[in-house]
Amino acid sequence: MHKRILAFQIGVVAFCLIAISELVVNFPFPSPLVGPLLPPKLRWPADQVAACVESQNYDPGFLQFFYRDPE
Repeated sequence: MHKRILAFQIGVVAFCLIAISELVVNFPFPSPLVGPLLPPKLRWPADQVAACVESQNYDPGFLQFFYRDPE
């Protein structure tokens, strides 16, 4: 019984460490763990989207998706 509780506690601590590391890596933007829970305005900040459009730094696969010829 005590081993099961210890394993659960270690799992919770590991999840917290992963969540904190995701926050640090993605700062100042939302973490992938929290992003799906946020409303669209907070998930895609306007300044981030505008900077991406202005820099024209697109992934080639992203542009191919829009220029494809669907049947």
